[in-house]
Amino acid sequence: MARLTPWLIHRGQEGVSYVCRVGKSLIKLSNVLSISSTLCLGHARYSTSGPYGVELQPIVLDHDFALIFNGTISNYVELINRLRRDFGISINTNYDALVLAHYMRELLIRRGIDDGINELFRTLRGGYSIIAVWRDSLIIIRDPWGFRPLAIGSDGSGIAVASESAALEALGMAWREVELAGP
Repeated sequence: MARLTPWLIHRGQEGVSYVCRVGKSLIKLSNVLSISSTLCLGHARYSTSGPYGVELQPIVLDHDFALIFNGTISNYVELINRLRRDFGISINTNYDALVLAHYMRELLIRRGIDDGINELFRTLRGGYSIIAVWRDSLIIIRDPWGFRPLAIGSDGSGIAVASESAALEALGMAWREVELAGP
């Protein structure tokens, strides 16, 4: 992660932050140089919509779920209502990434990965790329229309996922676009 950040820092005009697995917990950090972890997510925030001054992504919930997100969830108000009605969870925010994190985590807890992600595809509206960690699973998702870029690369020692393939190329990684999927 620390190697990838310099190639994406231009996107972080509002800041860069990380979450790494330390032991069995996901811990939010502002610097990963001194962390020994095999799983880290980083996000460079450059808002084009939504509120300013919100907590930077990654969003971490209960130390077992973390999410970074690029895009816009246009039906986030509907998802707030679903959270309240279907899961008994009330949140009061206009930050679509936070709504998405709560909604996605509840779907994973209650339906498992396959059924939860299928329901996510059926109910989300907008353009998005999502990278999430839930328990021991890394989840990489693009919207069914491919509005937001997302590339996955490898150098033989691990993988990296980025919204800009140039960052993966700069590290000498072979890469490909994440396939489009949906319901």
